[in-house]
Amino acid sequence: MDISSIKANARPVEILHPHTEEKIGLRITVLPESDPKVKKVQREITDRQLGKRKLKLTAAQLEAQSFELLVAATDGWDWYGDADFEGEKPEFTEENVRKVYKKVVFIRDQVKAEFDDRESFYEG
Repeated sequence: MDISSIKANARPVEILHPHTEEKIGLRITVLPESDPKVKKVQREITDRQLGKRKLKLTAAQLEAQSFELLVAATDGWDWYGDADFEGEKPEFTEENVRKVYKKVVFIRDQVKAEFDDRESFYEG
């Protein structure tokens, strides 16, 4: 087996209702941590910290950094069926991703859990 061909790939995450675990009509495409777009944001975060020479972080700062990485790792979405957000099926933009993730915590939490599951980005 040529190990150079083993690569992490973007993958869809089906968002489930937090109680019933039924599909709600939203599928989000998530990039792996190794994707250049995600790595770029990770480096920017690190550069900011190093530039300030502030290596001690607050919980709020860590949460904000995690949020930035999650936004960067979100590569698209598909709203289907009768699912909507504030009465519409929002276009995929960074601003809209931020709005949805800030307002609907269970969506952010599910995407974060999937993003953190590094093995799931590799095909078997």
